[in-house]
Order: sequence, then C-alpha cells, then structure tokens
Amino acid sequence: MNSQFFSRELEKYEFIQYINIVDDFDMILFISSDIVETFISFIHNHDIQLTLNNALALYSLSIKYEVTNLVDQSQQYISSHHVELIEQFLSTQNPNEIWSYIYEDLLSERLEDYFTDERLFKIPMSTLYRVFNKYCLKHHSQNLEMISFLFNCLTKIGPEAEILFERVKLQNVPIEFLNSKLMEWGSSLNFNFVRSIFLTSTIEINRQLILKDKEKSNEIEKLKERMQNKIDELNNEIVQIKNQWQMTLCSL
Repeated sequence: MNSQFFSRELEKYEFIQYINIVDDFDMILFISSDIVETFISFIHNHDIQLTLNNALALYSLSIKYEVTNLVDQSQQYISSHHVELIEQFLSTQNPNEIWSYIYEDLLSERLEDYFTDERLFKIPMSTLYRVFNKYCLKHHSQNLEMISFLFNCLTKIGPEAEILFERVKLQNVPIEFLNSKLMEWGSSLNFNFVRSIFLTSTIEINRQLILKDKEKSNEIEKLKERMQNKIDELNNEIVQIKNQWQMTLCSL
C-alpha cells in the first residue's frame, strides 16, 4: 500500500470494511467522491490524472495520509500550473476557503505580477492581508510599484486597507510621491494614518537634509585638501627653483 499512514496503522484498519477518508474534524471535509476514489486508486498503485480540479484536494489528502509520492507529484503539478490556479482563485466570486492557504502561498510568491490586477481588490481583505504579509516576508525590498499598489488598495477598498501599510517602510519613498498620494486622498484618510505618513515624510526630509549637509561638508573638505595639495606642490616648486638658482650662483 502506497501510504505510510495505512502501513503503520495496518492492524487497526485490517478488518474494517469502510474507512472514513475524510472526517468531521478535517478542513478538507467537502471533497467529492470522485477525488476520494482517485486518491484510493493511487494508494493501490494505480495511475491517476492530476487536474486543476483535483490537485489541491489530493495534495491535502496525501499530506494527511503520508503518501509521499503523491505529495511530490501534486506539489510539482501545483507549482507548474500556478498561473492557471491563481487565475482560478482570482476569477472565482467565492473562492473555496478550504484551499485558500495554498492559493495564498502561490499568489504571495508572485504578487508583483498582479499589482495592477483589479481582481485583487475584490478578494476578502483578510485574505489580501495574509497574501501581502507573506509577500513581504519573502521580499524585503520595496519599490514604487508596490507602494502604488497599496494606495490603489486604499482607493478601491477604502480605509480598511490602511492595515496593509504596517508591513511597509516609507522612509526611502520619495517625498514628492507620498505627498502626491496624500493630496489625491485628501480628507478621506484616517487622521492617525495621515499623521504617521507625514511623520515619515518629516523624518525623511530631515534625513535627506542631513545627507546633503554631509555631502557638502565632504565636498568642502575635499576642496580644502586639493587646495592644500596645490599649495604644497607650488611650495615644492619654489624650493626647487631656489635650489637651482643657488647651485647656479655657486658655480659662477
């Protein structure tokens, strides 16, 4: 039997005619009988066909019952068909919450490819929050496309999307960009949220001013150093000329 679980529990199930593959405590409670039959066929070493409709369910069953070969095959199938599965997830009005964690993982790994996809704004805010959190954990860098996406979330979803900004550091975002986004929103934003943005802007302005002062100080120091080097060179030339004149006079 192609299952470590059933091989280990063989004595327990040996004389049981019917086994509940899915019980009341499973997240995978709502699985069609066709998928269950496919899973059982695989356990008995029969060839099966993985599809977009059964891959997620078979993956979950294979983990529960420790069917290593099916775990590997379904993982590979899911990975190679991530585009179709994400499309399936975003195009469904009420996506199946049972497989949500798999869809979320797939989407979080490629979220930047969907920053401009309007369907993102239609999925539940709790789901979008988890997806964005996972994305930030895997991608530590941020860019203007990501920040624009967050402000678009505010536009499309509303103040509820302000929570997404928890994972973002705005210190390195250009001040002009932040101010333009704040002007677009005006009084619609939460006061505390606006205050945090402006605080970030103020910190960034001060940081940039300090950097500019340092750059100017460095330039001045370098200029002083170049001038001193030039003076030293001239002094050396004068000394050499004096020495040459003295030698000339002595030879006369």
